[in-house]
Amino acid sequence: MADIGERIKNGRINKRLTQAELAERVGCSITYLSNIENGKIPNPGVLLFSKIADQLDLTVEELIGEHRTKNGEY
Repeated sequence: MADIGERIKNGRINKRLTQAELAERVGCSITYLSNIENGKIPNPGVLLFSKIADQLDLTVEELIGEHRTKNGEY
């Protein structure tokens, strides 16, 4: 299973965004985003996750790897 950093990196690449472009859109530095993608910062916080998920057209749950069933269960 891919970790959060890998999901962010894969989503960014799929959206054809550079680290610089995504970092600017979500309001963090390129270095900080790189550290998140490389697993050096495993939990940058809900607000930043939300901004990143929005830019990648994902839900926060998809980004962090929490998938609910149709019954709303994890």
